[in-house]
Amino acid sequence: SSDLVIPNGYIPGPVATTTDVRAELGLDEQALVIGIAAVLRPEKRLDLLLEAVTQVCAEVPRAHLVIAGNGECRPALEAQAQALGVSSAVHFLGSRSDVDSVLRASDVGVLSSEREGSPLLVFECMANDAPMVATAVGGIPDVIEDGITGLLVPRHDAPALARGLVSLLTDPDRRRAMAAAGREALPRYTIDVIAGRFASLYDSLVGAER
Repeated sequence: SSDLVIPNGYIPGPVATTTDVRAELGLDEQALVIGIAAVLRPEKRLDLLLEAVTQVCAEVPRAHLVIAGNGECRPALEAQAQALGVSSAVHFLGSRSDVDSVLRASDVGVLSSEREGSPLLVFECMANDAPMVATAVGGIPDVIEDGITGLLVPRHDAPALARGLVSLLTDPDRRRAMAAAGREALPRYTIDVIAGRFASLYDSLVGAER
């Protein structure tokens, strides 16, 4: 039997956030911002992301990485950014309740995880017009259509992550097209639609039992 995957449902935050994150960080409109919101845990592989961003900054000097979230890996990641010479381009925001504002300030969203379920960040990026470069793990390929609503890269591959990020950061037309496709796809993943898919699944299973 084929596997059926039903992703998490997207529920917009109850309050629209209006923080100007670029102004807060002193970044002008020339800056090209890569955004991520995550608990800073080992499986998120932000160490790999920092390696990739070092390559990105070499090719795209206006690139900045903005990280919303806290966790056990933060001290090591801050030290790594320093050691790689990119600490001026990497901004650790700590825990934020205004993730939408962070993603709205981002030109591109990113996920570098080695394993995932169905991460809500993918939907939050779609809702805020930040096309994603993400590792093809867990439920991510069920939501991101590679080359259409975002870019998928292999896990554990910093050069591939860097190439994906550079390709979007240097191509505003492609970013706009992917953002539009993502926004168009998002209604398929709202909580109401996903709940309906579960209901249909239960109905079909009950029918099959009978």
